[in-house]
Amino acid sequence: MMSDELAEVEYFRYGVAQVNLIPSGRKVKVIIPDEKADNIVVGGIYSISDDYQTLDC
Repeated sequence: MMSDELAEVEYFRYGVAQVNLIPSGRKVKVIIPDEKADNIVVGGIYSISDDYQTLDC
């Protein structure tokens, strides 16, 4: 299930993205699987799972 918050990617390197949650403003780190890594764009806004571990990209 996806969270009501969105995730703005601030930093992405070596399979880990630091995201800013919108609207709460919390910052969390998300591990990105290799098969999704090419789809991640710094500054991009994505849906995020309820456990804040998976971006919908």
